[in-house]
Amino acid sequence: MENNNNKKFMQLAIEEAEKASKNGEVPIGAVIVNKNHIIAKSGNLMVKYSNPLLHAEMIVLNKASEVLSEKGLSIRHEKLDM
Repeated sequence: MENNNNKKFMQLAIEEAEKASKNGEVPIGAVIVNKNHIIAKSGNLMVKYSNPLLHAEMIVLNKASEVLSEKGLSIRHEKLDM
């Protein structure tokens, strides 16, 4: 069951990335989940708002911090080769 939920949430992140791409953004989406409930989701918004800080990850962390202000947050990100 957990694996199916992970796939569902990953699909949501992909959909957010696709939305971002259609809007001329770098195609990155992020979703934060707590106990199988979506806390925050977003794609990149840097181009739309001319703000280099509006990465999907930053947006969802800000949204989640409002919801989970008294709980812990953990982050996982794929390794980036630079």
